[in-house]
This record gives sequence, structure tokens and C-alpha cells, in this order.
Amino acid sequence: MEIINQIQIREERILHAATLLKALGHPTRIQIVELLNKHKELSVLRIKELLQIKVEQSMLSQHLIKMKECKILVCRKDGMHVFYSLGNIKIIQLLDCVSNFENGE
Repeated sequence: MEIINQIQIREERILHAATLLKALGHPTRIQIVELLNKHKELSVLRIKELLQIKVEQSMLSQHLIKMKECKILVCRKDGMHVFYSLGNIKIIQLLDCVSNFENGE
């Protein structure tokens, strides 16, 4: 029975990792995470302004929702505005790890 539990835990961990990496698997999403790491909290409009590429509001919203569903981001509403911040700072460590891997370190 313990082996079955270990296999289930491993499968859940693999699925979680795949879902997380898939949610980060777009350059715009990585830019959003980096912006939020630098600025801590930003409105949707400010994120749109700061992005290095032009992105439609609807597409930006889809990116934000995808990352919110995976708990990469959290949001709060203040009147008509929605503000986003990182849900877990460890996401920056993950991006650093990927960056170091790319650089051969």
C-alpha cells in the first residue's frame, strides 16, 4: 500500500510540475513574472504599459488568468482596478534556475 501511495504522490508532483512549467511556457508570462518581481504589485493596465512587447488586453487577461489558476500570481480588486502580485516568490528561483541552465552554469 505504501508503494502505491508513493507512486501517487510522485505522479501528482510530476503533474503539478508540468502544469506549472506549461503556465510559464510563454515569453509574455515570464516577462510578467519578472515585472511583478521588480514592482511587487501592478495593475493590469500598468503591466500592459511595462511589457516589452505589445499585447492586446484580452490576450494579457488570458495570460494573467492562466498564471493565477496555477497560483503563480494572486490578485486583488480595488474598485474597478485589478492588481496582481506573485503568489510565491519561489517562482523567481525557478526562473533563475532555468536561466542558469541556459547559460551552462
